[in-house]
Amino acid sequence: MTNPPTVLVVIDAQEGFRNSHTAAVVPSLVAEIRAHAGPILFTRFVNQTNSNFERLLGWAAVREGPATQIMVEVAPLTSNKVIFEKSGYSAFSSPAFSDYCKSLSVQRIKLCGFDTDACVLATALNAFDLGYETIILADACGSSGGGAMHAASIEILTPNLGKASIVRGTTNGWTRGL
Repeated sequence: MTNPPTVLVVIDAQEGFRNSHTAAVVPSLVAEIRAHAGPILFTRFVNQTNSNFERLLGWAAVREGPATQIMVEVAPLTSNKVIFEKSGYSAFSSPAFSDYCKSLSVQRIKLCGFDTDACVLATALNAFDLGYETIILADACGSSGGGAMHAASIEILTPNLGKASIVRGTTNGWTRGL
């Protein structure tokens, strides 16, 4: 019997989340995607009209057009890969994403992408609650709100997922635990 795959989940690597803080993370993100030998799943956030993001947060961005497109550096790496559209923070807000993970008998999920303080954090905690071993590739994650937001999110995730679930470096030079 073969081991269930470790799935790399690339969260919202979209032009709408590109800024000076996230752009610096893109090379590490691309390196992780290229190095991963197992299944790779991508999510794309699309803000719906009259969503809680719009009504409660006053945020109507990433609704259509270029903001919803996968980053140009990442797009070529999505060929023959599954991209799940979601309208909530967690990748698991897409029933198709959840069903796909179940169909692969996934046990371990590695997360990277944007924003650490929102969609990565929500997906990580959701995955943990659902019984998946959850690994955060910290140097391949970023927050459009800046380094302090990213660092605070990693600090929150560390005791909630376990210190060994936070990975620094890139695939060829990982250091588990901070």
